[in-house]
Amino acid sequence: MYEHFSQIYDRYMDINYAQWGVFIDNIIKAHMPKASLVLDLGCGTGNLTTLFPHYEMIALDISTDMLMVAREKAESLGQNVLFLNQDIRSFELYGTVDACICTCDCLNYILEQDELLQTFRLVKNYLNPNGVFIFDINSTHKFENILATNTFSQTEPNSAIIWENYYNKSTKINEYNLTIFTQQKNSMYIRNGEIHYQRAYTEQEIESFAKTAGLTVTGKYDGYTKNAPKLTSERLVYIVKNIAKGK
Repeated sequence: MYEHFSQIYDRYMDINYAQWGVFIDNIIKAHMPKASLVLDLGCGTGNLTTLFPHYEMIALDISTDMLMVAREKAESLGQNVLFLNQDIRSFELYGTVDACICTCDCLNYILEQDELLQTFRLVKNYLNPNGVFIFDINSTHKFENILATNTFSQTEPNSAIIWENYYNKSTKINEYNLTIFTQQKNSMYIRNGEIHYQRAYTEQEIESFAKTAGLTVTGKYDGYTKNAPKLTSERLVYIVKNIAKGK
């Protein structure tokens, strides 16, 4: 995944990263005022990673192609980020961190419940006492009613994508078929394809996994706002803490 899409990913993500960054930073400061080390799980092309130069950042992703883009971005900004090519289901760190973020529905890419629980357990293991974990997921509503079996297309200068969805309500798995067109120097276009899979998780499942892993959900929002989730929320943002014993 992301072998071809990584090169044009930033052109097609209609995301207000600056707004997300402010939201995340405020949450970290509220829960861990002295936070200094932050982990970005599934960092992608580093759009959020590079918004926190006041923290020591560790960023990991399973895609080497996405990491290459992220590294170039950080270096161009003069930021010293530790990038790791690891799977969020089995990552290893040298020590603990004060905060952890996992954005852009990265957790939906985990298709097995036991593997998602293992990811929560790893976060618990590497999160300092009273550390905060901020993550988002695509909602069940989005999978069932927005993506469903719909096809989307978008064009940008020198590239285009066609994005076909096939959501299976019984398995809760969504198959994304991406067709990617990129213009070459000779003005010809090359066509490539990628298949991505995501799984829908209910709010009850997410909160159960967090609790089983020893984490405490302290907040849940409609996207990166302070608004409560609605039945039509497409992205849910969770604030989870590793509450120290006796607190």
